[in-house]
Amino acid sequence: MTNVAFQYHLLPYLWPEIELNDTYWFNGARGRLNQLFLTSDAIIGPYPIPGTRAKASLLVGYQTALTPHPAILNPITPMYNHSWLFGARLFF
Repeated sequence: MTNVAFQYHLLPYLWPEIELNDTYWFNGARGRLNQLFLTSDAIIGPYPIPGTRAKASLLVGYQTALTPHPAILNPITPMYNHSWLFGARLFF
């Protein structure tokens, strides 16, 4: 798996991000196949959690498979074509 992300600190609590993620399977049902994803998301935070030193941030994004096209290869690849992403991070 290879992952490259580009982030920009736009406002005090807004971090837009573009990410490329290449997954390669060495063996198994998808052996010697790969898939490239493009993800655009926004990270909001980190916001302090009252009464602690911890901070939290939220993430929302959309991921799209760039390669391979579903009609080109076996139905086993791609794993999926597109997906919404939601996440949370906690900083200590």
